[in-house]
Amino acid sequence: MFKIAQLGSFHRNIGDNVAIYNIRQKMIDLQPSDKQGISWINLDIRTFHNRDNNSDHAKGVFRDLQENHNIDMLLIGGGGLIENKTSYKNGWKLPFTKEVLSEIKVPIVVFAAGINYFYNFETLSEISKQEVINLCEASSLFSLRNDGSIEIFKTFSDLEVEELPDPGLLFDHDIFKFERKEKVVNGFFQPAWNRNAKQTRGRRLDNKNISKINDFCFKNQLVSFCHTKKDYFFPWNNEKKYVIDKEEFPEICKFTNTWRVAKYYHSYDFSVAMRGHGQLMAIGLNLPSIYLSTQPKVLDFSQKNGFSQYTVDIRKDDWHQQLEEKTKLLKNDKDFLEQWYDIRDRNMVKYRSEINDFCKKIWELL
Repeated sequence: MFKIAQLGSFHRNIGDNVAIYNIRQKMIDLQPSDKQGISWINLDIRTFHNRDNNSDHAKGVFRDLQENHNIDMLLIGGGGLIENKTSYKNGWKLPFTKEVLSEIKVPIVVFAAGINYFYNFETLSEISKQEVINLCEASSLFSLRNDGSIEIFKTFSDLEVEELPDPGLLFDHDIFKFERKEKVVNGFFQPAWNRNAKQTRGRRLDNKNISKINDFCFKNQLVSFCHTKKDYFFPWNNEKKYVIDKEEFPEICKFTNTWRVAKYYHSYDFSVAMRGHGQLMAIGLNLPSIYLSTQPKVLDFSQKNGFSQYTVDIRKDDWHQQLEEKTKLLKNDKDFLEQWYDIRDRNMVKYRSEINDFCKKIWELL
């Protein structure tokens, strides 16, 4: 039995849970007949964040995984994971420095990580960029997701890296159904809220725009589908109905409940998503959707993958009008709806092929 320690964010974000889980499911699906199965070790990123990414602590964690748990591989992903974080001792979200990486003797695989940028917010520092390069050079396989992350990486490195779809796009288990609907009526709004005021301003979520979002959701009778606890703090004007009640969220957001949560998507006809994984999960689960981009990766993914006409950029003066018009088209224009399905289906063929090829390369390392 191979042992893989998977580093990611567990139990706090529905989208991250899905991305992590789908990697494991795909690895199981593609297991070669002549190889053993995999025993997974959850390596929660909080293990390092609780110590401010202290290098000595991180080295101890990786020594323990290798000496006492005998891991065969360190796999990093899914989720964004690459962000500046000046409050941590190493300056970024992941716990790696060149010194920490020198302690890791097993193959390192970075699986479709994303570089998370926000409008009006600090980007990767020069120190953080170098740490990303160090991780890339230390990895046996290194891949970034197809949401503009490769383009950012190329601004500070000429290393060759692979571009992959986020694993949150893949739902190949037979519990998921993918019929096309002729008309969509019942929808939800997938919000994104940050407690950092600077990030919130960058998302253009001032009182005026929040009021417009409230009016839009009320007019279209959209319930709220929160992906994180932070999303419950989105300032709704009136009592809001939720797909998952706030009190139930900590239990339902446990990693072991990942596909139970994903199945909620099939209770609706369409969605309007703000979060990157809200966008990606809807596409993966064949749920027609409109994307309200308040963060570069949502807009960049749409532009790179053919969904631009289903995307609204909140930085545009007429964003609210566009949101209303595109939602109305999705609900009432059969051609607009069918085109979304066509774009989605074409992309999914490519996404599955790329993920499958990458997983086969991982198996070759074991």
